[in-house]
Amino acid sequence: MKDQKILVAVPLVKEAQAILESVADVDVEPFLTYERLIDIIEKYEGFICWPVKCDANFFKKAVKLRSLSTPGVGYDNIDLEAATRHNVVVANVPGTMSESVAELTVGLVLACARKLMLANNLARKGDWNFEELRGIEIWNKTVGQIGCGNIGSLVARKLKNSFSMRLLIYDPYISDARAHEIGGKRVELESLLRESDVITINIPLTEETFHMIDKEEFLLMKKDVILVNTGRGGIIAEEALIAALENKEVHSAALDVTESSLKDKDNPLFKFDNVTITPHVGANTDVSYRDTLIGAARNVVDVLNGKLPTNILNPEVEIAKELKQGF
Repeated sequence: MKDQKILVAVPLVKEAQAILESVADVDVEPFLTYERLIDIIEKYEGFICWPVKCDANFFKKAVKLRSLSTPGVGYDNIDLEAATRHNVVVANVPGTMSESVAELTVGLVLACARKLMLANNLARKGDWNFEELRGIEIWNKTVGQIGCGNIGSLVARKLKNSFSMRLLIYDPYISDARAHEIGGKRVELESLLRESDVITINIPLTEETFHMIDKEEFLLMKKDVILVNTGRGGIIAEEALIAALENKEVHSAALDVTESSLKDKDNPLFKFDNVTITPHVGANTDVSYRDTLIGAARNVVDVLNGKLPTNILNPEVEIAKELKQGF
């Protein structure tokens, strides 16, 4: 039995498990509840956390915790300020899921354009209504890419290069030169919304991006626009999206992330034939999942071995000073 313990809240791959077991005993409880987590977290020095919430109460209970990693990019489920107060290093794993999320994004664009979900449902009923199933071509149309980091730039290039799409980019954090390198033109959000036939969203959820797409933004869009969100659910105000769908102000939407719960069978999004919903599976491919879990395992083990992880999210945490110097 080892002196340290690590808790993992997702199914492990063997490569990641081997890394973790090199320094600690490992307990795996995939998708454990918040209540269960609070009951047991006091025993652990390390934690791989997604998708459970890690709030101020969690860090208060996690009296031994030194290292926490999310197996992915997003960390809106983690209270970084509380982690820093309680001297816990938090890290993420950017880059490993970019290709998988980008591929799903393009797939959802095509699913919307060609009404693939509706076609599947009607075909299973023996309903060959070609008029209802007539799709639209995206060849030579304009795509507006909101967010052009690792994932967004891949989405943009795939749509531009494969479908000869004109590319508009809204991202305040990249330069005109970078947009040109990707093959697009950097514009303000209003221009992107007005001119785009397809809009794809690949940004994190922050105070700045919460409800970035709301009633006013839907009024700016073309009436036959395709809207795809594989970023975070709260970026689109769902009440505004539902109203736009009811008023036939958009052609279709595809969401890999939602603001409301998909466990609610009465979720109003489910009533629309022109809405495709997937349960946050953008990174759920064999390669992406393996590489992401390996990265998260290395983050946790680095800290327990007295080293700084590569992708630390709270470098100001007190323990980071010790790690820089070595224990």
